[in-house]
Amino acid sequence: MNRDRNSPEMNLALERLAAERIRHEQTSAFQIKVGPFNFYPDKGTIYRDGDREARPERGLENFLALIAKLRDRNPSAFEYPPKR
Repeated sequence: MNRDRNSPEMNLALERLAAERIRHEQTSAFQIKVGPFNFYPDKGTIYRDGDREARPERGLENFLALIAKLRDRNPSAFEYPPKR
């Protein structure tokens, strides 16, 4: 994706995920995928794979908190491998 075409909310989310060393993929101009979760920064909505409705939590901070809970259980699933 082209960072110049991203919304400010998308760029902020991408920067925070990178700073936290959370493995992520920007799958479209609107969506970020982290493990089983999908985050839409412009609306702040969070979906888990297979869910028909957004989770009740909203926003980047809640998304990061949700990922942190999962990362505590399985760190290697969400972090980039160390640089060699």
